[in-house]
Amino acid sequence: MAQNITLLGASYSDVPAVDLPKTGGGTARFTDASPTTAVESDVTQGKIFVKADGSLGTGTNQGGGSSGLKVATAITTLDAASNTISFTGLQGEPTSFAVISMDGLTTEAYPYKTAAVVFDGMDLHGQTITNTSNAQVSYDGSNFSKNYSNGTLTITGATYFQANEYKLVYTYGGGADTEDVQVGSGATSITFTGLEDEPTYFSCIFKSNFSSSYGYQRVIAVVYDGNDIYGLEMDSEAKYSDAHWSYSYSNGSLTISSDGTNAGGYFHQPGYYQLTYAIDSGGGNYQTKTVTPTTSIQNVTADSQYDALKKVVVNPIPSQYIIPSGSQNISSNGAYDISSLASVIVNVPTGGGEVNIETKSVTNSSDQATSIQFTGLSGQPKAFFVRLTSQLTRSSSYSYYYITAMSYDGTNHRGNYYRRSNGTFYNDTTHYSHSYSNGTLTISSSAGRGSAGGSFYNGTYELIAIY
Repeated sequence: MAQNITLLGASYSDVPAVDLPKTGGGTARFTDASPTTAVESDVTQGKIFVKADGSLGTGTNQGGGSSGLKVATAITTLDAASNTISFTGLQGEPTSFAVISMDGLTTEAYPYKTAAVVFDGMDLHGQTITNTSNAQVSYDGSNFSKNYSNGTLTITGATYFQANEYKLVYTYGGGADTEDVQVGSGATSITFTGLEDEPTYFSCIFKSNFSSSYGYQRVIAVVYDGNDIYGLEMDSEAKYSDAHWSYSYSNGSLTISSDGTNAGGYFHQPGYYQLTYAIDSGGGNYQTKTVTPTTSIQNVTADSQYDALKKVVVNPIPSQYIIPSGSQNISSNGAYDISSLASVIVNVPTGGGEVNIETKSVTNSSDQATSIQFTGLSGQPKAFFVRLTSQLTRSSSYSYYYITAMSYDGTNHRGNYYRRSNGTFYNDTTHYSHSYSNGTLTISSSAGRGSAGGSFYNGTYELIAIY
């Protein structure tokens, strides 16, 4: 790009470059590099280029400048336990990655140890091992962070990376997708569906907790780097294996399998496993986005570092945006959920000084019933009176108590019950209650026929409801 410059007090316009004499003879050309947009991952690995700020950069792209998906690995060994771990010499900033312990993890030394960490393109989550007696495996979806700078990836967690060897498998130059599946029963294989194509890379991590008290080996994480597949399983300690895993892909379904040995194990149930996978898109760097419907227009576009959108996942319509439909008649006072209704018709009698009375009756077939129901009411009564209309006689051979009458005055319940053995009536204000729902009035006693308060007799009861 040409620039306007001043040299030795003189001004010059639209100068594309400046040639200056060198001390040993000849000239050196200085060109404005500000229009440069390339970064290291755009340029073939090992090639030198001039950055926009005029400094030199070295290309890291193994694909000769293509922006297609690449998968690479890196290994680091920690000499001492630390809550951070770094991998150097990366060929580009990872768009997804998985870190897995290659030496396994014991339940000794440090209380909490990081077994595996996965970055799915948006979130970081991992599994840690504790030194409790049952070797607890704990999922952590909120305490990991990452930083990338000049070919070095540093991961920080709330727990320790143990002093051993960890392997990083990462993608760059292409985005990643995720799928979740719930395991219904312990099995040596697990299947994820809905994939667009066969993955170039994937990781599978358990997103719940478990302990070794279940008595068999359980899968913590499995990783495929494009060539090899390996994983971690847990019994009394976490064990690494690169010889007991396989996968198959067909028509959008990916099945990951273990041979079920002590170094392979079973996919644990109950719980969820998350698959993070990347597919070689043939040279494009595509992004997946998730959107939630709102009442406004949303323009969904790829972020600047991507070529285009690969997929847009649309979440279900939030409940506050559901279009109401249907209608309901309301004939009594109360609280109603009408959020899904288009309309309601309210016809609650107001009284206006006029008392409305409704009479119902019901025949009870058991003398041990602690509740009776009157159905078909026009609404919720403001007050009511219930009485037994069947004959109830004294009998010295029965010491049971039976309800003969009950009333509700809008605030309190009162009733009478009769003891057959001595023919005595009693008053009660503590054992009676009622409830109303959709035209049905239920009257209850907290006592039974063998105690004060009584039960309902096997006879006919009459209700007088007042509105």
